[in-house]
Amino acid sequence: MKQFEFQQALTQIDSRFIEEAETYQFNQRKKDVQMIKKMVAVAACVVILGIVGLECQKYIRESKEPVEDMETVQTHAFVPVEQYVAVYEQVREGNEVDLSERKGEMYVESGNIFAEAYELYDSWDAVGTFEYSENCIWYMMKNCDSKKYLICESEDNGLSLWKFESFYAREIEEMRRAFPTAVLGSYSYGDVLKLIYNVTSAEQISKIEISPSENDNTEEGKVFQKTIGTSSITDRNSIEFLYQVICEMNCNGADTELDALYSFGYRSQEIEEQIKENGHMRWVFCRNLTFVLEDGTTIDSLKYTAISGRFYEFNSINYDALDDETMEKVNGFFGLNY
Repeated sequence: MKQFEFQQALTQIDSRFIEEAETYQFNQRKKDVQMIKKMVAVAACVVILGIVGLECQKYIRESKEPVEDMETVQTHAFVPVEQYVAVYEQVREGNEVDLSERKGEMYVESGNIFAEAYELYDSWDAVGTFEYSENCIWYMMKNCDSKKYLICESEDNGLSLWKFESFYAREIEEMRRAFPTAVLGSYSYGDVLKLIYNVTSAEQISKIEISPSENDNTEEGKVFQKTIGTSSITDRNSIEFLYQVICEMNCNGADTELDALYSFGYRSQEIEEQIKENGHMRWVFCRNLTFVLEDGTTIDSLKYTAISGRFYEFNSINYDALDDETMEKVNGFFGLNY
């Protein structure tokens, strides 16, 4: 075809087809631009998620607390800590982070007794299954000076995470044979603060958080909890006073036959009358405490009841009752002056 004939043929093309072609090219370019924008956005998201993931892993590796609100199981281990035997409770599997990344310096290497039991303090023969492990190595948490959490490595179970519960305070023959030189008796909470949490001064405590007991899960109980609310003690003089109080109190260990709320009698006739009138009030006079340290570590095991004027913990761990003057001041700090 000659050039003239070709040009003439082009002029005879229906304009409808030309517009359609132009529109297609424009839309295709537009789609290409949109596709590129989407790809850039996706790539940016991937980069951001990668950075966040790395930062989260870094936080988990360096955090003082492995994870929040970790559930424990009724499996206990007994670990020598200075002159005492510390009771540790295993953290439920699935709660812990990658323990191989959190394993720090070796703390102690020795055989250990593991107890799958709840009332492990009453009678050695009646509490459940006990197992002795010959090869067990305990490690500190990386970047953490406290012994609130320890990592156990054994040939049978690999790595597992454990949380401090208390010092063992019962003289039992089997325990004495396992730890012949250990102190198996009452101890001061000051030793717990010093040996487990490395706390030797009130200056290391940033604040004390106070919350109502959550033991009463009834509708009325929840109303009381909401009414009481939560509060914090940040005044340095108040923290110093409470620090001295808990350091000096002696722990009698765990005794399931004793109820810290009632076994030692009512300290106030007014409280007794209110509880007898409404049973839900027994938990209104209790408080949960959380000591927040300057390094971010939390100590959340202690509780207090104004009924008997004493501190206590779960598993029936109880402390000596406070004298009247100290109890009145402590009640005031915790909003329990009724």
